[in-house]
Amino acid sequence: MDEYLQLLFKEVEAFAGTIQPTTIYLGGGTPSLLTATQIVTLFERLENAGLFKSPKEITIEVDPNAIDSERLEAYKELGIHRISLGAQSLNSTLLQNIGRGHKANDVRNAVELVKKYGFEFSLDLLFALPNQSHSDLSLDIDQILDLNPDHISAYILNLPEWHKWNSTRPSDEAQSKMFLLVNEKLKEHGYVRYEISNFSRPGKESKHNQLYWDNSPYLGLGLGAHSYLNSSDFGTRFWNPRTFPLYEKSISILEKNGVTKNLSHLDSKSYEKLTIYEALTEYCYTRLRTASGLSRNAMTKRFGGTVARFIHDLLSPHIKNGRITQIQGSYILTNQGILVSNEIFRDLTFPNGDGALTSILTNT
Repeated sequence: MDEYLQLLFKEVEAFAGTIQPTTIYLGGGTPSLLTATQIVTLFERLENAGLFKSPKEITIEVDPNAIDSERLEAYKELGIHRISLGAQSLNSTLLQNIGRGHKANDVRNAVELVKKYGFEFSLDLLFALPNQSHSDLSLDIDQILDLNPDHISAYILNLPEWHKWNSTRPSDEAQSKMFLLVNEKLKEHGYVRYEISNFSRPGKESKHNQLYWDNSPYLGLGLGAHSYLNSSDFGTRFWNPRTFPLYEKSISILEKNGVTKNLSHLDSKSYEKLTIYEALTEYCYTRLRTASGLSRNAMTKRFGGTVARFIHDLLSPHIKNGRITQIQGSYILTNQGILVSNEIFRDLTFPNGDGALTSILTNT
């Protein structure tokens, strides 16, 4: 861990001053495995690099089995606002079925400790699990609601088609009913769905998550971390290696050359300057996932009126069949639309050189 942190500190120093973050999110993997001292040192390095100046929100992901008073005291002193707990379920049998290392009581104990120190907290809920019934999920939701989290992220378990767990998972129809159950129960208890899979008490939305959906820049540091900068025409994405030897190699080059314009410390396949096709696809996807929807005015401002009219024509069939509604100039998925959102997104996927979009752009 110490060897990894030394590489991470070098990356932090190299990117000093490149971006002024409004949020900080420690997650992906299990950052709570770091000791309190290691977390303090990391925050000091971020601050020295100008990457830690009064952020509006600081979140850390925590495994229910990797939480104690010492860590929470350190988090509090550092100004961490939110704890994201990977609960997944409060059914110990289902947790065991999906290979999780914690049990239901571990989640309850972790929540009790988080509340003691006064953190806002979010719980992750996975559903459509192997051997999970509708009543299992209903009980799971009730037990999570009993813990009174500020925020709930509820995801259908995604697996590749070949995975052995698929044989015991609920059918597609049952999964749709489960999704509606999650929506109905959380709404009844005062939670607002502000994105397809994210619910919160009013005013407790994740500010960090919203960056991804609002085309805001973000800098990812560490193994496998992804970044997005919106400084070029349609934005630039880059991502770090996922293995330690390759990450170590990239940091060695970064330490020698600094952050170059073409990010030469990364493999060429780990860097892309987005085209209008890719940017429009992502813009439609991310905005439609939110409760505020895809704004026609904002789309016109970024891509032009001709492209906005082109998107409207593509969405018209979904508007007519009730999958999308229009409110104050924005296209918003209905519950029916959310259930078939992948089908709608498929209509809004524009590979580079897409004929229909190319024709529109050529004639603009």
